[in-house]
Amino acid sequence: MSVFQNQNQITQGPIKGGLSAVPNPSTISVQVTTASSNTFYAATAVKLISGTANTILVEKAAATEQIFGFVIVNPKKPSHVAGGKMEVALAGSVMEMESGAAISRGQMVEIVAATNTVIAWAGVNTACGVALDSAAAANALLRVLIRTVAEYSSSSSSSSCRSSSSSSSSSAT
Repeated sequence: MSVFQNQNQITQGPIKGGLSAVPNPSTISVQVTTASSNTFYAATAVKLISGTANTILVEKAAATEQIFGFVIVNPKKPSHVAGGKMEVALAGSVMEMESGAAISRGQMVEIVAATNTVIAWAGVNTACGVALDSAAAANALLRVLIRTVAEYSSSSSSSSCRSSSSSSSSSAT
């Protein structure tokens, strides 16, 4: 689904990879590793990788990997390649994403890396957020509250974004 809008029009409609004003988005500048053979578009999921650069290096994330964030739409540069710099939305941001199937409001979602879309979380791949809107079918735009495994990695509890229910049995002493 491609939506093209004039940047000078008075009211912008929702666009894939765009951020919602509420809550305030948490973003960071990153660089695509020079070894990457992928092209990054708006709403592409990225993961952190190691390297010797002075910048934060990322690569495209697979559906089963820990997701660091999602590429934010840039009207002046719609795609990014190896060595390119881009902005990424982190956990807590609300992003317009494209559905790969029907999704109900409140459902946890996972990415389909091949198409840069989201579908209802099936419990196998990494959950990456919560649908704030419903999508009746594929190719619909919906707002997703980004939730990543990385935001839970420093937590002392055993819960993670992959779990659909929290467990408190491990914290009892």
